[in-house]
Amino acid sequence: MTKPDDRSDQAFDRLEDRLDAFEAKRTSANTGFRGAAAIGQGYRIIIEMIVTVALFGGIGWAVDHFAKTAPWGVAAGVVIGAGVAVYKAATSAARMGAEALAKNPASSVPDDDDED
Repeated sequence: MTKPDDRSDQAFDRLEDRLDAFEAKRTSANTGFRGAAAIGQGYRIIIEMIVTVALFGGIGWAVDHFAKTAPWGVAAGVVIGAGVAVYKAATSAARMGAEALAKNPASSVPDDDDED
């Protein structure tokens, strides 16, 4: 806040200091998987899931083609591929969550009994 007897350059200096402190606080709050980085991680997980199902489906098709067991190889490949894709997505999400929690630890919340 400006004081009546301040010179304008002193007021601007204090304002600049407050602005620098605000920017530093805002920058430190913007860490972790946010914005474009989080979107990129999400797209990576989706693409991995699609590729994994397609890869195992292709392996199943190859088994069907050479062993003449159609359609069981493709069906088994897609089911196994879906299971592997879900497992990979869950482990990637857990890793991302652990990294985000390490960068920004959660603050403790008071228990309901403490408020009364």
